[in-house]
Amino acid sequence: MPKLVITGADGARREIELTTRDLRIGRSPENDLSLPDPTKGVSRMHAELRYENGRYVIIDLNSQNGTWLDGTRVQRADVASGSEIAIGPYRLSLVGAGSPESKTTEDVNVVGPRTMKLDAPARPAPPSAPARSGPPPKRPPVRPAAATPAPGPIAALARLPKPLLFGGFFAIALIIIVLGQLFAPAEPAPTTTTTAPTTPGGPPSGPEPNAQIIERNLGEAKALIDKKDYETAIRDHLDRILLIDPNHAEAANLKVQAEEALRAAQAAAASAASTVPTTPPPASGGGAATTVPPSGGSTASTTVPPPSGSSAPITPADGRGTSSGTTARGTTGRAAAPPETLPSPRRANETAQQWRSRNADLTAQYNAARSALERRNFTTAISGFEAIVKAEPGYLDAPQLLTRAREELRAGGKEAFDAGTKAEAAGNWTAAIESYERAQKIDPSLGAEEAARRASEKMHAAGADAFKRGRQFDAVGRVADALKEYSNAAQWLPDDDANKAVARQRADQLKAGQR
Repeated sequence: MPKLVITGADGARREIELTTRDLRIGRSPENDLSLPDPTKGVSRMHAELRYENGRYVIIDLNSQNGTWLDGTRVQRADVASGSEIAIGPYRLSLVGAGSPESKTTEDVNVVGPRTMKLDAPARPAPPSAPARSGPPPKRPPVRPAAATPAPGPIAALARLPKPLLFGGFFAIALIIIVLGQLFAPAEPAPTTTTTAPTTPGGPPSGPEPNAQIIERNLGEAKALIDKKDYETAIRDHLDRILLIDPNHAEAANLKVQAEEALRAAQAAAASAASTVPTTPPPASGGGAATTVPPSGGSTASTTVPPPSGSSAPITPADGRGTSSGTTARGTTGRAAAPPETLPSPRRANETAQQWRSRNADLTAQYNAARSALERRNFTTAISGFEAIVKAEPGYLDAPQLLTRAREELRAGGKEAFDAGTKAEAAGNWTAAIESYERAQKIDPSLGAEEAARRASEKMHAAGADAFKRGRQFDAVGRVADALKEYSNAAQWLPDDDANKAVARQRADQLKAGQR
């Protein structure tokens, strides 16, 4: 039965029976074999003794002072029977190494619990002992007293039949090749981009790239602007382009031009609706006077005399007449000034000053709400347009803009939520959480807050798994894989997790070692 003889700095010896199970060695009580060391010559997780392919292997777990086998510092090495392993002030000797029997925990009475803790040495080590930087002095191998000296490995091989000897060498070479293929870093396969031919008139074979979407919407927007359908061009095409690429200069310029043209067209339409034309008088002299209805809801009317001129008075819009019987054309022959027009008609019993003041307030509210809509601040835009429609239901295009703001709010929130779902499915936790938080701000009714919490929990769990894989790769010397996993752990673990700082520090050390 193979045994591991542990000798402390004070000369105290312990023996434990070995099985096929891995044996973790270090200063921490969490190890399978705990080696207390006040001088900290033994790291918390120092080394691991494994049984692989009929032999024992010692693996250093990136300890500070290293693991020494027969006076040579090793990272991973086979341990033969009688070899001595130096870990800090302790000396571990493998005795009787052969093919150990597979035992369960209940069958091993010598070892007891899985974790074995050795008492600290009774005498403190001399002050100069922990400061040794070179390899520890080689001690004579400890061999069992009753064991018969075994022949050397060369002599044992020489006694084997030649076919068996060469067959063994071939099997070992084959195993090494297979293990090398299994543990070699996977190289990314070259990617080739192919464009599948499409049948004319048939559906596309795959999703349309963003560049094609932008180009198609840009052409349709220009066609609509040429037809003076500015609102459809902005809502259905230009806004979609800016949602895909917010920095698209041509789309942004077209949107500004379309909005200016739309406002000018709406102002012209409102002015035409507020101005009531008079019926032109007949060409021949004489005729009845033409009465023009008042604007703004006033009860007074303006009477325009026939071309031949008469003394029929013109009644002003504010209801105040004149005592001199003023005609439509003065003595100088100039036309009368056109009536004042504002977006909101004048109400009954409303003075001119009150009318102007009310229209000024509505204009300020309209401009603020429209500016918020252009900045895609849909919540503020909706609030502003709702106040305008409540005060003046038909004010310019406020009802249409209110409907548009509500539709874009729902569409923007749904799009952000869908982007978060895709990022979460792809394991891109940071992007998923950002998309969910943006969807929550746009439309709280989507339930994005719960989705963000779920993605955060998955990210923390993935960070813990990445940290474990990083330690495993680090232990076997796979630096590139360990660096990748440590970086992911540093990004995904929560700030209050102590392993986050450990992962970041180890990743920095590995990066520095690659330079």
